[in-house]
Amino acid sequence: MLGVTDIPFEQAETRSLLGLKPDSPRGDDFYEHGWCRPSSVWLDDGRMRRIEAPLLVAIHTPDEPEPGPLHLEFWLDHRGEEVAARVSWDRFAAEKLVPVLGPESDVVLALCNPQRKRVGRPPGFGARSLHVAEGDVTAWLDNPRGPAPRIRLTAERWSVLDA
Repeated sequence: MLGVTDIPFEQAETRSLLGLKPDSPRGDDFYEHGWCRPSSVWLDDGRMRRIEAPLLVAIHTPDEPEPGPLHLEFWLDHRGEEVAARVSWDRFAAEKLVPVLGPESDVVLALCNPQRKRVGRPPGFGARSLHVAEGDVTAWLDNPRGPAPRIRLTAERWSVLDA
């Protein structure tokens, strides 16, 4: 069984990570996972707010609801076969997210959370604000061919977990 150490968690180009293409301004269900540092991202839950220079993290929950604390699911190629690795949020955050933290003051989780499970702040997270969604997250590329395209993430509600 694969564990958190088997999960690659690498920096990726923002649009690719979120499934955004100029000819498709709404992101497909993005299945990539990783992180990026866009110049800004807009969070939209009926109220728009711009987050400057965040660490944006794309991760996923299992499609099927599970009882208990928040778990993440990653589909990986393992020995030529596609397999799912499920790990707890707490363990993933401590072992994969905290090591990539940099000078940013905001971390945005592009994480669908339809069961509205609690997302805890990992030890070592510092004073950064953690932006988490309730419900599904959809990525949009507004003004894709214009002079100032922008990344917008929609959800039922965005919350901020401060230190």
